[in-house]
Amino acid sequence: MMKITLQNNKYVATAISNVTGVAIRELVYMADPEDNLVITHPENVDISSVESEILNVKTTMDLTELRTQRDKIIARTDWWMMPDRTATDEQRAYRQALRDITDTYTSLEDVVWPTKP
Repeated sequence: MMKITLQNNKYVATAISNVTGVAIRELVYMADPEDNLVITHPENVDISSVESEILNVKTTMDLTELRTQRDKIIARTDWWMMPDRTATDEQRAYRQALRDITDTYTSLEDVVWPTKP
């Protein structure tokens, strides 16, 4: 049986909604005294399907968060690329490393950011 934890709780509602097709606002779920996932609406939901979907949702949400943070960092260096300025090789390499970060990392939990020149 799946446990509801602080780590996975933010993905549970989306996963249940994806599996059942029921809008998040209509879902009713909770943790029992042993922190097992209990879904009361809709009824008869396959918990193993929800567990699998939680992994998919987590991967998608984590990657989105990583891209959002990466984009903010890149935006802070956009001025380096203005036409009236010549970016250094180090600055261009830094920006490229930021763009490539999702080739190596999938979440903010494990990312190692490149060093800003």
